[in-house]
Amino acid sequence: MFEEEYSKLSRGDRDLFKKVVNMLLYSSFITRKAYDKQLKIFKTNPYYMFADTNYSLFEDYLSFMDVSINKDDQDGVIYTSSISDYSHIKIDLPTTLIAFALRSYYEGEVSKNPTESFILMNNVQIMNLVNELGLSNLTKRLSATTIAYSLSYLTSYNILNRFVGTYSEPSYSFYITPAIRYVISPEKMNILYNSITKTDEDEYQSSEDTTNSDNNIFKIDSEE
Repeated sequence: MFEEEYSKLSRGDRDLFKKVVNMLLYSSFITRKAYDKQLKIFKTNPYYMFADTNYSLFEDYLSFMDVSINKDDQDGVIYTSSISDYSHIKIDLPTTLIAFALRSYYEGEVSKNPTESFILMNNVQIMNLVNELGLSNLTKRLSATTIAYSLSYLTSYNILNRFVGTYSEPSYSFYITPAIRYVISPEKMNILYNSITKTDEDEYQSSEDTTNSDNNIFKIDSEE
């Protein structure tokens, strides 16, 4: 089935297919819109449109790698996930907490502006949010440097789009994309929320171990 459908693609589309496969395998997420820093506007993402049009072809191909492709038309996100339990991307505790904070902020802003799917945030807001949530109480590693690393890491997976500056600069801003909704499942969000409201870090580490059983893309690294 795959070979038959793939043979129908033009040479140019075959090259594009290879490129989008690599994007899905290495970046996991493709969003329908993407911010163009040069033009300073959001543009329709041609890679998303190609993957959407040829969805079944990508589905067949990726299944041979034990990878499934998923799509949310409302959010405009196409992403990969592991079919079995050994193809996860591990993220450390600081990055997990930053992802939790970004998701919380994203949902709050979207609830106030339902038509907005990309939410702008800056360095002051992320630092204030970390303090408000008390995330620094859970790990000593949550510094400005580690936050910058976590933001850069999430950007590499198209979960964030840089807007102004780089994360190593004193001042920067970025867009949170709808992909943030698929980093941590609702069940894990609840576990993290309950853990964050506790002051005992050991209780957090214990609950953390229970969040590694599903087939999400990302997996919390239990090593602190």
